Amino acid sequence: MLHRSRSTTSRNSSYIEFPSAFRTHWNKIEHRLFSQISINWRGRPLTSHEVVVSTIGATTTRSGLSVHAELDPGAYPTGVTVPDTVMERLPLTPHEWHGTWNYTLRPEPLAPEPPPPSAEFGRFPTGDKLPAWLRHPSLTGLEPAAFDDLAVRYRAWRAEHPPIFLPGKRPDGGPGAGGRRLSVSDQLVVFLLKRRWSMTNAVLAEATSLAKSRIGATLQEVTPVLTALGHKVPAGALTVTTTQQLAAIAGHDPTLP
Repeated sequence: MLHRSRSTTSRNSSYIEFPSAFRTHWNKIEHRLFSQISINWRGRPLTSHEVVVSTIGATTTRSGLSVHAELDPGAYPTGVTVPDTVMERLPLTPHEWHGTWNYTLRPEPLAPEPPPPSAEFGRFPTGDKLPAWLRHPSLTGLEPAAFDDLAVRYRAWRAEHPPIFLPGKRPDGGPGAGGRRLSVSDQLVVFLLKRRWSMTNAVLAEATSLAKSRIGATLQEVTPVLTALGHKVPAGALTVTTTQQLAAIAGHDPTLP
């Protein structure tokens, strides 16, 4: 509705909203007006729209409050929602202060629709984020050919067993989450390093430059798949507690990318 009204004018419109959890708490008009309306129609049967409108309009206070009320006969369907894909295309300019609630709507058409995501979007991004040296056979316990074979089997198992999400719940790999997701190779590297070298998530986060929450989510996703595939991770000779130890095992200079 807001965009439709802006598309017929040539001016920017700025909107300032109360946070949803505090709209009643902060709305001074609601405090002044609704309490007086309740007092005015207390004990009066509200038998028709006309009675309701006239009772509201007759509300006054000694401090000078006056109310204008009229019946809107328009029909407004219920349950109408705006899809996220449309909201994301609105020509909005967020304000510096709480841009989620305060923004300017520009008199422009909706942005073009983005191209449809591929079947692998989100769950299996094509680009690897982790440095290549972390895939060294001495770290993963797998030669390149064996690693690639495990990646193929992992991808196939996930394709045959797609995750099930509750209604209304956006999957972790849904639109907007692709930048946070890891490729198949990166997912396997995180799992193999964790299991082979008994690394804590904090040390693994330092070595991979990933957030600990992302590492935890990846381990939770990969572990049941590799268990189902029957893959056994050979244990390393020590517990790795620093990135320098990991680099030394792979013969990598940690000062290099």
